[in-house]
Amino acid sequence: MAKAKTGGLGTIKLQAKSKVTRSLTTGFVLLNPFGAEIYKRKSKFMVYWTGGPGYPGCNVNIYLIDEKNWCACLVIATNLPYNGVFGAKQFQIPANFIPTSTPPHAHEYLVYIEDVPQTTWRYGDIFQIWI
Repeated sequence: MAKAKTGGLGTIKLQAKSKVTRSLTTGFVLLNPFGAEIYKRKSKFMVYWTGGPGYPGCNVNIYLIDEKNWCACLVIATNLPYNGVFGAKQFQIPANFIPTSTPPHAHEYLVYIEDVPQTTWRYGDIFQIWI
């Protein structure tokens, strides 16, 4: 069952952590970050994805998820136009970003993408953000 998380970023539905797998839907495929990367504040990286709900012209929301606290901690993009085939969005970690988790979770994060009606979504693999 999806669980709504609210905060300064609004409300998004996060799948219960114990039920998360990399194949929750048959739609999106996150190509980057692919997992195990280590980024620092002010680092830039690309989020690449394919697939989705299966129709062109949909829009997507992309969030940075704090893995330990299982909440959205940064917005990467909202209502971003998507052609339904291949998407890309550059993201820069803010200079004032303060990791929300502490070791032993080593500041672990993942990317979450959803179509705007929240019918298709995907969680990426875990990567780290260091200070």
